[in-house]
Amino acid sequence: MKPCGTTAGAGVFICILCLSCDFFKPAQMRIKIQRTAEDYIFMLSTCSGGDIGVRGIRVTKVNDNGKLSDSDLCSFQTTMSEPIRKLWRYGSVPPNATMNACSPLEQGSYEVHASGGEDGGYRYFQIEKDGAVKSGRGSCD
Repeated sequence: MKPCGTTAGAGVFICILCLSCDFFKPAQMRIKIQRTAEDYIFMLSTCSGGDIGVRGIRVTKVNDNGKLSDSDLCSFQTTMSEPIRKLWRYGSVPPNATMNACSPLEQGSYEVHASGGEDGGYRYFQIEKDGAVKSGRGSCD
């Protein structure tokens, strides 16, 4: 006599269920930072490069001891119905956003955190003496 639920069909069902958990997992966000002539551009996508809506961004200085500063250097929040997509120029105010003051990026270490998708995303980065961006770890790494 077989115990209840030990048929081959149940095993297939469990395998499909496990695979679908990975396939349908919440979209994490990739954040890349690039310097142009005068601006820092934050490029936003899913980890696989797909489109994602961003509802808010917060840039915080990382202190010499590796801890985040108590206050944001720059941050904004958009309305739920109108997230920004793909790009954000540091310091710019999206038309549908409420923004706090934005201080210039100077030489040092920072963390950017973006809310959107289901999990949001983050990236640590450094601004070098010459203004170049050096990327650190992020949510898709």
